Amino acid sequence: MTSPHTTVRVDLGDRSYDVMVGHGVANEIATQIPSNVRRIAVVTQPSVPIRLALPVEHKIFEIGNGESNKSITTVENLCSGFADMGLTRNDLVIGVGGGMVTDVAGFAAA
Repeated sequence: MTSPHTTVRVDLGDRSYDVMVGHGVANEIATQIPSNVRRIAVVTQPSVPIRLALPVEHKIFEIGNGESNKSITTVENLCSGFADMGLTRNDLVIGVGGGMVTDVAGFAAA
């Protein structure tokens, strides 16, 4: 059976990482979490239904729909929320949604 998703390797040398894209990816997230991760921030939108079974402390951050929410204010709110939950560079940010969500989540994570 062929997997309904694709894994794309972002080659950045010692900072390389994989991005999983496609239908059913949420069902595999827990298997991809490194053992040293203690907290996870999940960034999504109200219009994206998600059900994640995560094995560590986590919080869901909803951002608004539409490109107008791809803003420094949204990033600032996420960064503040990440700090409030004590997120460190050893923790994880997961973007669930389309390009706008993953752009904003990735920028805030950086």
